[in-house]
Amino acid sequence: MNIGVVGCGKLGICYSAIFAKYGYKVYCYDINSKILDDIENDTYNYIELGLNEMIKTNKNNLIITRNLNDVIYKTNLIITFIQTPSLEYGAYNHSYIDNFIDNCISFGYQNDKKTIVISSTVMPNYCSTIHSKIKDYNYNICYNPSFISQGSIIANITCPDMILIGNDNSDNSDNSDLIELHKSIIKNKETKFNIMNLLEAELTKISINCYITMKITYANLLGDLCKSLNCNPSIVLDAIGSDNRIGNKYFNYGYGFGGPCLPRDNKALFYFTNNNKIPNINFDICHIIDQNNKNHLLYQFDNLKESKEPIEFKYITYKETSDILEESQKLLLAIKLAEYGKKVIIYERPEIITILKNKYSISNLNFINIYPSI
Repeated sequence: MNIGVVGCGKLGICYSAIFAKYGYKVYCYDINSKILDDIENDTYNYIELGLNEMIKTNKNNLIITRNLNDVIYKTNLIITFIQTPSLEYGAYNHSYIDNFIDNCISFGYQNDKKTIVISSTVMPNYCSTIHSKIKDYNYNICYNPSFISQGSIIANITCPDMILIGNDNSDNSDNSDLIELHKSIIKNKETKFNIMNLLEAELTKISINCYITMKITYANLLGDLCKSLNCNPSIVLDAIGSDNRIGNKYFNYGYGFGGPCLPRDNKALFYFTNNNKIPNINFDICHIIDQNNKNHLLYQFDNLKESKEPIEFKYITYKETSDILEESQKLLLAIKLAEYGKKVIIYERPEIITILKNKYSISNLNFINIYPSI
């Protein structure tokens, strides 16, 4: 089975390298020619754990193409990792996926049925619209989003808790190649396969991340209360998390939620439910979670703003094993303290320090190089 991967960014290139490792011929396409050039010329340098070596070792199975028609013509399973940036009001911008679908339609009717797998986060009901648009050209649409965290993507892909697949065919016959592909690369044989229709899968994906934001925010809110009452947040939260109905994962006292996924999924679910105006269903909880996440940052700031000593941050990215600064609560706190006049020291990798220096010229921000821990 030849596989097409459309979109070889941070996530797509990890999947491509894993598929290649397990013997699949992977046709890699991206509109950003630099990504393809770097793979071809061995000039890539990804921070993701294990990725550089995996690409190097399995490069013979990575077929770089700058012609999208090659992917459509030479593969039967086309997995897309196409960006869906957030719009100002919280919904996702699907225009990049729409352009790809239009390209598939312009290619014409397929003699052999092909499956297009949408792996990007999308708004509920979106996949059904493209399924209706493209089915007459002999394409099937599946929704198969990933549950990964930057810095541990390869481990998350190969040892997932579950695989989520949405398909509008009631007999699930068009899922067979996709299921076979996943089973061939996962190490955790207890992984649960959740097969459902497209809308159910879209709702499942976005709702999981929203629940995680709620759990993180509740832990921090309760932790702030504990500190205000001179109690130890860790003792209280550990005890609550020991109840197996709750669990300790994502239930610790620390910084608020951030990164490229959780904040925007929370806003998207709020927008979707608010926009559809279903009687007696209100998801204002998403808005409240966002506000409490901001309140937690203010609480941390109030606790640190009178410090007589320099305030130090070891790693400022939203996660130590990542190079992503998007929605980093540590960074937001550091900037707020520096702007207030506190001396802030940030220990970071040289490439991150370069980004910070170019973006922030606050005199109280001091940077010290450290080597990555990954």
